[in-house]
Amino acid sequence: MKTIYLCIYCCCWSLILTAQNSGADHYKEGMAYYDARNHTAAIEAFDAAIKLDPSNALYYYDRGRSKHHLGNYTGAIEDYSKAIELNPKDNRSYNNRGAAKNSLGNPMGALEDYNKAIELDPQSARSYNNRGTVKNSLEDHVGAIKDYSKAIALNPNNAMYYSNRGIEKRKLGDFVKAIEDYNKAIALDPNEAEYHFNRAVAKQSLGDPIGALEDYSKAIELDPEDVDHYNNRGIIKQNLGNYAGAIEDYNKAIAINPNSAPAYNHRGTTKERLCQHEEALEDYHKAIALDPNYALAYGNRGAVLKKLNQCEKAKADYQKAVRLAPDEPIFKYALSILDCP
Repeated sequence: MKTIYLCIYCCCWSLILTAQNSGADHYKEGMAYYDARNHTAAIEAFDAAIKLDPSNALYYYDRGRSKHHLGNYTGAIEDYSKAIELNPKDNRSYNNRGAAKNSLGNPMGALEDYNKAIELDPQSARSYNNRGTVKNSLEDHVGAIKDYSKAIALNPNNAMYYSNRGIEKRKLGDFVKAIEDYNKAIALDPNEAEYHFNRAVAKQSLGDPIGALEDYSKAIELDPEDVDHYNNRGIIKQNLGNYAGAIEDYNKAIAINPNSAPAYNHRGTTKERLCQHEEALEDYHKAIALDPNYALAYGNRGAVLKKLNQCEKAKADYQKAVRLAPDEPIFKYALSILDCP
């Protein structure tokens, strides 16, 4: 599953610099570092500005943004909260604080902040988009679609909003409408690999492997270092009987990320179809070593062990798969028909 994207505000507030504002020079320096993506240096400059003028909300807001970019979400929340204390009417601090809370696994706190941001500025497309991402994480896909639709109504030229809405529609099983949204996202931004990937997943779900293959290939062309692109294209090739092409894609995924358990698992299934049982077994061993809770890999390894007449080991793997995925009927069925002497 691919990412649903949040927006944090990356615009700076307007500021009239005067001789009386003794922190202005440090703030200007901090913004230059921020624009250069040197957030550590930016924070040092903002620290100096705050020391000289601790009542300026803007300084805390922008220091919070730099901390946010560095993954210091707790520190960012502290700065956004101080900015809100000093300037409670600006929705951007609420919006960014909501994003930081969501990153820390606090979706309800994020939802509260986005609600406030929208209350302060009902024309903020970003706030609706961000609230949609929280509703997605809370499995409120209908609510998320409403928020993304509102964001699109406010800013119909933002490709990300269409892609995010498409993801929600896909989760609800409306693959045709999801593809329509991905088409719009791609029309607005044809060079974003993620949109082609998402459309491929929807086409795959609709039973259009050729269309999915074309989109996965385009995603790889645009972003050749994404493991998921190769893994998914490999699955399509495998299902189309192109086993050599599938293995080539899985090999590439493993070269990019040697710790990708799905790549080893998928390569194992392809080798199994080629009756390369010992080689498949090695790949399943590796997948399980990388992810000991990978139910599918246990199930697949159990199937190979059964073919190799290692019935007790196969039984143990099927039992492990059932424990890890009790709602998956295929593992229970495989275990029920296993007849060990």
